[in-house]
Amino acid sequence: MKIVGLVSGGKDSIFSLMECKRLGHEIICLAHLTPPTNIEELDSWMFQSVGSNLAQMMGECFQLPIYIETIKGKSNTNSNSNNLAYETTTENDEVEDLFRLIQKVKSHHPDIEGISTGAILSDYQRLRVENVCQRHNLVSFAYLWQRDQSELLDQIIKSGLKAILVKVAGMGLDPHKHLNKELSLLQTQLSVLNQKYGVHVCGEGGEYETITLDCPLFKKRIVIDESEIIIHSDDYFAPVGFLRVKKFHLEDKKNDSNNILEEQTNILEHSNLNKDDNDDNNNNVKNINQIKVSRLEKNYDLLENIIVKNENDGYQNNKDEEEYCFIEKGFRVNDQAYAIVTCGSCSVLSNSNDPSDYVKQETNKALLKLKDILESKCSGMKIDNVEIIWLYISDLKYFSLINSIYISHMPKLPPSRICVELKQNCLIKIICFSNSKSRQKTIHVQSISHWAPASIGPYSQAVKSGNQIIHTAGSIALDSSLMKLINTTGLDNEQIIRAQTVKCLENLEPVITVITQNPAVTGEEFLLKNILRAEIYLLHSSNDEIFSTYILEEWIKWTKKTDPWPKSKCTPLIFSVSRLPRDSSVEISLSLLPFCNLQNSDNDSVDNEDIVNYLILLY
Repeated sequence: MKIVGLVSGGKDSIFSLMECKRLGHEIICLAHLTPPTNIEELDSWMFQSVGSNLAQMMGECFQLPIYIETIKGKSNTNSNSNNLAYETTTENDEVEDLFRLIQKVKSHHPDIEGISTGAILSDYQRLRVENVCQRHNLVSFAYLWQRDQSELLDQIIKSGLKAILVKVAGMGLDPHKHLNKELSLLQTQLSVLNQKYGVHVCGEGGEYETITLDCPLFKKRIVIDESEIIIHSDDYFAPVGFLRVKKFHLEDKKNDSNNILEEQTNILEHSNLNKDDNDDNNNNVKNINQIKVSRLEKNYDLLENIIVKNENDGYQNNKDEEEYCFIEKGFRVNDQAYAIVTCGSCSVLSNSNDPSDYVKQETNKALLKLKDILESKCSGMKIDNVEIIWLYISDLKYFSLINSIYISHMPKLPPSRICVELKQNCLIKIICFSNSKSRQKTIHVQSISHWAPASIGPYSQAVKSGNQIIHTAGSIALDSSLMKLINTTGLDNEQIIRAQTVKCLENLEPVITVITQNPAVTGEEFLLKNILRAEIYLLHSSNDEIFSTYILEEWIKWTKKTDPWPKSKCTPLIFSVSRLPRDSSVEISLSLLPFCNLQNSDNDSVDNEDIVNYLILLY
């Protein structure tokens, strides 16, 4: 893609551009927000201001156009910590300065497709950049997002990027000792400070800021000729100071034939695809043989099978009929509720003169009916209460049309979603779970990164409900940095199924780790002991039973990392469907709890009755 680099001049924004270049993106130009004249240190939650006079020279360093806008607004510090989403109605906000800056860039380069930023941990920053990207119809690239900071710092230093500290404001950092020092010389000390005081080694807690003097992408390097140290706060434990660069010049670099950014080939790891794996793996074959894959069209849905037994609802469903009945179901158990609607006839659709209009109308009708069912049959639930949606579509070629209507009905932080193609007589079938308690957390990351696949549609990667049950969206085998299915060229069918299963699970791990707010416990440990629901969707073929065995073997290997299969709390359900998003072969979704022992009666934050009610609703 053609991208603009939003640069502060610091190590993070520059290294993120190096990652963009390494992954094949084309850097068209740079953009920088500078503080007002005569202000060197600005109180901003979004933008670095120290060293802006050097940052403005990045265009010459890269030999690229650079567009600059003055920061006129202020940070909005009144955001609720549980909802940092940016409201465009916020008056005098510095985010609008960024919007105008990108507007200026687009006027000169209408072909740009994305923005690169150096965000690592700040949801406040990421959400605002994503907001600006959405309004300008651009993609946000944040290749440093949620990276392990020690590993990231080491990678930055080894990449050939040379940066110095231009501001310090953290315990153990002294303006007189550490300003104007190369970051590479302070790596060990930052690690020690992290262990002693919890200092973020990449400065994500505001402990320090940097300016990049050189990197492999620079055509010219920056050389500082004269500077002075300015003390802002002479605190005994954590003094605050910054470096004022008074004179500098640019120095030409010789062309280096050994480009440090030479594209690396992304080779699929085969080590975990070895069929002759661990010792006692064969002991689990009997467990696998007890589990059979089901065609979702035949089994339809376990929830529906329970609900349709209520004859008083007048529900009729003859799957042999050409016309498919409109289903409207919903009920509530304490704080949790379940609803289902179907809409649109495939026979009518096939005879329609304008299928596009029919698909949009029926999708809108289904979602309006869903809202009505939540309100009338689920004791006043709203669409904002929905935590996860199962979206079954008769033909995924209509997905874009359905999605365009679907998004208009969803809240800003949408529920998690599973979407598959299901050969059915209705156009669309929607199932949802909702909870009257407010969500505790929602993971809705739209930036492309190495962390996990971006949420490129109206769904969240995971939702943590008011009773702490976590629902993940369906995970497919995407390479998150490229948002493409992993490369399986040259692999046979078995290896493809195994590789995609492993990647689906790997993509779920970082999402679960973040939403549980406990990075000390890995996604694997949570999945093993806390799982309530595991649904695996398999692309239908004549080898469903064989392929499901491969999937379960990979599932077992994964969960066996910390505990043997017989002790696992949940057996995955495998459904065969006619098509999956991006034409993938496997999709996996989970529901789980964020603590390590389901039997822990001392945990006051989770009501065992909530768990029982959830399982009743689900199964």
